[in-house]
Amino acid sequence: MTVAALNAHLDAFEHALGEQELDNAEAILGRHDDALHALLQQPIDPAQASALRTLLQRQQSILGKLGIQREAAASLVREGQRTTRAVNAYQQAGALP
Repeated sequence: MTVAALNAHLDAFEHALGEQELDNAEAILGRHDDALHALLQQPIDPAQASALRTLLQRQQSILGKLGIQREAAASLVREGQRTTRAVNAYQQAGALP
């Protein structure tokens, strides 16, 4: 496995996320993780080290973006729950004599 192939995994992962293909994104990320671990078990030559550092920085950037998206989704879920509770309270209040 090469760093270029690992970057291709990240490209495919970002594309799958953008298309909301979450099962595919999960599978791609699993393959990426396995391949990255396999690469890290091998001796890394100095020429490859710089490319690997760049890959890991890119990976961290993607994880940061995912964290932001996760927080945004959680906020939407909480807002939906508040709305549901408000609707239920309104319905109960309207049902009282």
